[in-house]
Amino acid sequence: MLGVRPTCAGSRMTASRSLEREPVFPQSIGECVYCGTSDEELSDEHVIPFGLHGNWILSEASCAKHRDVTSALETDALRNAWAAARAVLGIRTRRPKRRTEGFNVTLEVHGQDKVVRVSAEDHPAPLAWPIYAFPGEMPPEATRPGTSLIRVRTAIRKKKAVALMRLHGAQAVRYTIPDPTKFARFLGKIAYCFAVACSGLPATREAPLLKALLMDGPEIFKFVGNDDGSSRFTAGDEQEVAMGANENGRVVYIRLLPILQAQEYIVFVDAPLSGPTTGCSGRSAARPAAEPER
Repeated sequence: MLGVRPTCAGSRMTASRSLEREPVFPQSIGECVYCGTSDEELSDEHVIPFGLHGNWILSEASCAKHRDVTSALETDALRNAWAAARAVLGIRTRRPKRRTEGFNVTLEVHGQDKVVRVSAEDHPAPLAWPIYAFPGEMPPEATRPGTSLIRVRTAIRKKKAVALMRLHGAQAVRYTIPDPTKFARFLGKIAYCFAVACSGLPATREAPLLKALLMDGPEIFKFVGNDDGSSRFTAGDEQEVAMGANENGRVVYIRLLPILQAQEYIVFVDAPLSGPTTGCSGRSAARPAAEPER
């Protein structure tokens, strides 16, 4: 599972796509991409978060209010659900000292939860990511009310998990799932910022996706989802974001941590509709450092 060290390798066009222009980073914006304010100190906005080795930067692009909003969306996955897995993967952090203290892991012991502290070296490092219905669909079989979540995919260091369960007489290792709504909004934020990079802020600031990603509610599922029957990327070890366009508007495809065979996400920018697409893309390389454990 966890032998990968992602690094940013810049952006490029994919041969099968042809849209406006290849995104160039860093891009200087000079106003908040979320609300348009320019009368306060603005922070840089990463398209892919810093905590996933994202180096695609929109400079001076977020006010304090919206920096806090998007940071909270990223924190739910990167620090709450994926902290141990990111440490084992060697993905960078702004708080390296915390990793030396180890990470909690919750075990099920005879029907009771037991929390133990484990070093990154010995941690099973479970990593779970939500799988949604196609954008715009709210299936009755959704596993969380008010969301389009249909299942959860997981990866874990099986040998480490077995060793830990034997040591503590446990029957299972529990894992934390990113909040389905916050994770969908997090994906919407990546897609929106990438659309700004590809198309420019003037052409993107009125995109319906923006309002949905800033709202804490089910509106985001009209724009974000998965399509199990289709993939725009070949198998490989690179994180990738690509934007296409059809008669209904722009569509962004996001593939994070593909070395773990993570699912591709689809995000509609202008309308929750589908159709054939062509487009522009960016790629962030994730080079294996060791063989994955299964």
